Amino acid sequence: MTEDKLEQEMLSWLSELGYKHLYGPDIACDGPSPERSNYQEVVLLERLRRAIDRLNPAIPRPMPGYVPRIAPLFQMRSQINFSVSFGV
Repeated sequence: MTEDKLEQEMLSWLSELGYKHLYGPDIACDGPSPERSNYQEVVLLERLRRAIDRLNPAIPRPMPGYVPRIAPLFQMRSQINFSVSFGV
């Protein structure tokens, strides 16, 4: 199976589960509908904030900046995974 075939299968499967596919360059920092401020920003903070609120509506939010406080954990994990995967 090629990488492209695997990607298409995964996108199809995720679509069946209700996920919406967005083309990466469209939401890139220099795309027509940017959702990140630069290419190093791994976590889409606004999407994360909305998902946390949607999945946990009864949990009170301690402050407006609660997502940025946990986002570095996701970004650090992504950097570690990248380093381990590629030996960087």
